[in-house]
Amino acid sequence: MMSPSPVLADRARRTRLLRPRGDATVRLVVLDLDDTLFLERDYVRSGFLEVGNLVRRELGWSRFFKAAWTRFVEGRRDMIFDRALEAVGVSPNPEFIRTLLECYRTHLPRVQLCPDARRFLSRPPGGVALGVVTDGRPGPQALKVRALGVDRFVDAVECTGQWGPRFAKPHPRAFRLMERRFGLEGSACMYVGDNPARDFQGPIGLGWSVCRIRRPGGMFESAESPGVPEIETLDELAAMLGQGE
Repeated sequence: MMSPSPVLADRARRTRLLRPRGDATVRLVVLDLDDTLFLERDYVRSGFLEVGNLVRRELGWSRFFKAAWTRFVEGRRDMIFDRALEAVGVSPNPEFIRTLLECYRTHLPRVQLCPDARRFLSRPPGGVALGVVTDGRPGPQALKVRALGVDRFVDAVECTGQWGPRFAKPHPRAFRLMERRFGLEGSACMYVGDNPARDFQGPIGLGWSVCRIRRPGGMFESAESPGVPEIETLDELAAMLGQGE
């Protein structure tokens, strides 16, 4: 008998891993936001463009965006506004840096859902409710949700930043809240995220299924996630949960 192809064998393996414990069916899929539904680097680029416009208006310097974006792409991300100003010949001062940070955090970002994320959100598997749990400051995260239109598709969005840093993932508070909100628990729930260091410990502790999406260009693209099933797109997850062929 001919052995299955490596691609089909891997797909079957991941389908088994994604299958919830026992006989339960997944009825709630909760998703991370950054690098799960869209690329976080697009938000960073949008913010740098906005800050660059402010620097140009205030100081007449037009090279801030290029200096900041170059540092980001190269992975030199410490005190990036200070260093970018120094690169264009401006000595940074704390008050001006605070102004730039406020501009960055309050701008309405020019971002878009990844195509597969839009398909998944607009046509989720039958009988499956959708939610979002995200870390970060509530203000910027709310602006991302608004710009992406996520709130038009999901039934609940929770940002852990509203409770302070001690409740950031992997703390289970946001996941317990989702259980109460939807009247579901354990293996009826699944969390999909991108960051192995933070995204999965909390829901696993509550008996949820988990799934890691590894997006090209994501902040944690190269991070390993031993023991956590992986997908490349949300189309794959939709098929595994019963949508599509």
